[in-house]
Amino acid sequence: MTAPTLDAVHKNPASVAGLPQQTLTALLVACNAVSTTLTTALLTSAPVRAETTIDDPQRLLKADEVAKILGATPGVVYEMSRRGTIGHVSTGIAGSRAVRFTRQQVADFIKSREKSALDSGAR
Repeated sequence: MTAPTLDAVHKNPASVAGLPQQTLTALLVACNAVSTTLTTALLTSAPVRAETTIDDPQRLLKADEVAKILGATPGVVYEMSRRGTIGHVSTGIAGSRAVRFTRQQVADFIKSREKSALDSGAR
């Protein structure tokens, strides 16, 4: 039995029934790599319409926006910025939460955490 492609799994989720664990793991790793690549592309792409400010690549993101992208909480994002785990921009306002993030900083963080199939132990 040949392993289905990610596109085939998307179109027919039942196609994974009965696949060996090794194949399922490899498909999941491939899916994660595609997800990371697409997220990075979205975060670093130019806005579709220049008049919208929310898509402006130069607009600084707040911790709650970054948290939604990463699937974390704003508190975790603040702690990561405090520890230097994720790049940030200081707004110069007193207080530990006076930071913002560029889309590129978020994309760089995601890229730095990306694991290959070999890193995750899938063979």
